[in-house]
Amino acid sequence: MVAVLRFTTHFVAQHIEQQYAVALDKLTLYKFASDPGAPCLVSVRGLTAVHKLGVDDWGCNCEFASAMLLPCRHVIAYRIHAKLPGPVIPLSRIDRR
Repeated sequence: MVAVLRFTTHFVAQHIEQQYAVALDKLTLYKFASDPGAPCLVSVRGLTAVHKLGVDDWGCNCEFASAMLLPCRHVIAYRIHAKLPGPVIPLSRIDRR
């Protein structure tokens, strides 16, 4: 969260921290699948819903990401699951505020 606080507000960092905590909590519940028709999309299936995230811009169609325009738990969980290089929170999704 220190990296996030360097260029944004405490309000934003608090919301991202909550999403990070939920991502860690639900990581084993999520099922990830690449979309064969769209290689830049990944489906994230939880217990009750399926969300689509874009690996090109790290956007997601969930309510949190759509409303707040911030990285959500689905993106964070996928980045942890896929063991992608770099930070698990895609800083490129956070506008300077």
